[in-house]
Amino acid sequence: TATTFEQFTHQADPEWAASEEFRSAFQAGKQVASQWIADFQAAGGREMYMILSLRHLSDEPFFWVVPLPEGADAEAIQQLMSQGALPVAETTAILHNAVVAGPEQILQQLQDIEPSVTPPSLEEAFATVSDSAVQFVFILNDDNRRIIEEMLPELPPHLGGGPSTNFTQGCLWAAMGLNTPPEMSAKIVIQSRDAQAAEILRDTVVVNALQTVCQNKQIREFLSNADELVETLTPTVSGDRLLLELDHQQIQEILTGLLPSIHRARQKAKRAISMRNIRIIHMGIMLYAEDHDGTYPPNLQALVDSEFLSARSLINPLQPDLPIGYVYLPPQNKAQQIKSPSQVILVYEAHTEWGEGVVVGYADGHVEHLTDPERFNNLLGKPKATTQPAP
Repeated sequence: TATTFEQFTHQADPEWAASEEFRSAFQAGKQVASQWIADFQAAGGREMYMILSLRHLSDEPFFWVVPLPEGADAEAIQQLMSQGALPVAETTAILHNAVVAGPEQILQQLQDIEPSVTPPSLEEAFATVSDSAVQFVFILNDDNRRIIEEMLPELPPHLGGGPSTNFTQGCLWAAMGLNTPPEMSAKIVIQSRDAQAAEILRDTVVVNALQTVCQNKQIREFLSNADELVETLTPTVSGDRLLLELDHQQIQEILTGLLPSIHRARQKAKRAISMRNIRIIHMGIMLYAEDHDGTYPPNLQALVDSEFLSARSLINPLQPDLPIGYVYLPPQNKAQQIKSPSQVILVYEAHTEWGEGVVVGYADGHVEHLTDPERFNNLLGKPKATTQPAP
């Protein structure tokens, strides 16, 4: 899994993957995870389940369960579960021959529950994906179905409309299995009441849900292959079940289609951080000018030396190797003497190529992402230039 993540990161954002920040964080995380797994196995741990409780869906619905096989060191496993490596593992307890970790209120309720025979549907669901490295199972019991049908008699339009029984009878349980590299694969099985219920679930709920998601404007901006994904992810009907199987090549094609979108999303996030940095820099410049009778600082380092901002605010995430990732243009006039401050660039991103544009900060404090190089250079008074080298 770590190797897959590393490879995927190199494809999605080569610049970030090659950075010292990523390498050190990745190796540290991999080392911690590897040691935790080794300690877990040494203590006798073999299986771990993360459970989503529909009863606590509006609060903190997740908790972890580790069955204790014969000879397992319960106290060692409990200590590992409480180290903070697992999300929502706030408290731990040994209950019913298992170590349980999760929100305190869930553990208190589990103490009073009498163990019962495992429902056949649970064993059946796990059996359909038993050859997978990672397995997920979702089960609707009779109470769940009754509550859904009473509280939501009609499905919302984006799920195909119609009676909610299209879902409650179409999905008695669902199982998903994932296999990691070198040969990735995925398998999803959904058990319906009968063949007719399976067809209704696919045609009204599953297909409509996929189409609704992929037609969303923001999703389509993120996923260039949204239409192809609907076809790829639509399951087939096999008797009273829905079945979707994806082989290594299909998963690779899906991931490859996601890579440009992920890169754009990361660039957008970095640009948002850069815009925030420029706002902070402008604030520091104004505070400096206020303390110096309207005179601007000679350079950005002076703001750090005068403790008006931290050195971290001068690092541009789009140019992380530069100690100061922004270009500062100190005006000749004092702050109160600048004419048309909304047209005077005070700070802008250092860059060697124009790319998707440059974020600039104006003397009046507003920040803008300029995508027109001609306008940028006109504001700088250099109409013939197309790029501004990094300092």
